[in-house]
Amino acid sequence: MAYVVVGNPKGLPAVVGDIDLVVEADVFHRLLRDRDLWFGERWMLVQAMRHEASAVTFVLTPRHASDPASPPELLLIDVCSDYVRDARFLMSASSLLAARRRYTPPAGGVDIWVPPPESAFTYYLVKKVAKGQVDEDAFSYLMDTLAEAPEPPITAFFGAPASSAALEAVGRADIEALRLLLPQLRRELYSRTPRRPRDVVRHVRHVVGRLRWPAGLLVEVFGGDPDAARVVADGLADDLRRAFRRTSVASHSASSGFSPMQLWGLLLRTGLVIHIGRQYGSGHRLRALLPPHLRTSIWLRDADVIDVAIRRASRLVIDHLAARASDRLG
Repeated sequence: MAYVVVGNPKGLPAVVGDIDLVVEADVFHRLLRDRDLWFGERWMLVQAMRHEASAVTFVLTPRHASDPASPPELLLIDVCSDYVRDARFLMSASSLLAARRRYTPPAGGVDIWVPPPESAFTYYLVKKVAKGQVDEDAFSYLMDTLAEAPEPPITAFFGAPASSAALEAVGRADIEALRLLLPQLRRELYSRTPRRPRDVVRHVRHVVGRLRWPAGLLVEVFGGDPDAARVVADGLADDLRRAFRRTSVASHSASSGFSPMQLWGLLLRTGLVIHIGRQYGSGHRLRALLPPHLRTSIWLRDADVIDVAIRRASRLVIDHLAARASDRLG
């Protein structure tokens, strides 16, 4: 399988956040179609979150937990083919795979493929401009990559004046100057990448798919000991945050109720509901109106030993997601 790791690979094999891979379109669709590629003796697929028409975040977890008393270990692998954002074709996968090179991180233990530095810089800058933000770690990576490729081919994306200003800001390590340039760079980028009809169609299908298979988690607290239940609810949300697009905790106590409209908004973005307590709140009637796959729920009743309850509940959720992960591919 031809691939490249994009983003800063120096910390591998340790993973902070996720691993970003770029592959050709046929490989991307094969990864969606053939789930056996993600199942091995060690790992199992938990969740597949499609955040763009040509990009999916696969959430993996060890098949056997090394320490049941610890939070679940989650590995996020973000796989994309051509870089398309908001129905705009920004960069082809083939341009990143061309002239790829082998790279061994300082810690050793792994040998990976990465793009050449000029392509790596261009892709990363395009990505940060499209997202409209750049943090310290991203800026440091841009500086390191620019040092390897002092003349990256970014003019085609941003025009000559804006490109020169961006390269000057990175070259003199001025992150604030680059941040001030982001709106101008984005205008230049989008003026050169108009939306194509086929990408608009794919984007609409992607949005419909997200509505059909939302990747949010809602933890609801009903009755019982509100303090203990809330601790378990917050612990669950923290344990599982990386496996979902968003996590929410809703308390249905008398002093902290959710209005029907607030709860409806949460439920529309939620693929799994976890109930802690002994009774339904006012949202029960709203849930009954949703399609069956949006009413998936798990009941937890004992929170006597808080840490054990959180870990046990996290494992229960992970196993539940893994059992239905194949339904969410495609």
